[in-house]
Amino acid sequence: MVFFICEVCNESLKKNKVETHSNTCRNCWIFSCLDCGKHFEGQDYRAHTSCISESQKYEGKFYVAKENKGDVKQQAWLEGVQRRLESAAGKSGLQSFVERLLQYDNLPRKRTKFVNFAKNS
Repeated sequence: MVFFICEVCNESLKKNKVETHSNTCRNCWIFSCLDCGKHFEGQDYRAHTSCISESQKYEGKFYVAKENKGDVKQQAWLEGVQRRLESAAGKSGLQSFVERLLQYDNLPRKRTKFVNFAKNS
């Protein structure tokens, strides 16, 4: 969960409370992230969904980044799907469907979820 600090009154706020706070706090238009310390003006805070982890923050120079197994599996899955879809791309009826699927980077790995995703996208 990302927390912000109001630069006017120094109140700590969860991301979902920032907008209501900006309506009540006068001259409040700059927020800073509690974790990484970046400053955001106006509505820029909305794009800040994640920053450094607690490990990065508190371990400092001793922090060793770990590879996210889910990202590795997803990337391998996407590469396999892309190879299969490109081999089927020559079929005229599937061409537009294949091009549309290749635009997504969040294709589900489970069969039933993939079929549902393909039907609805």
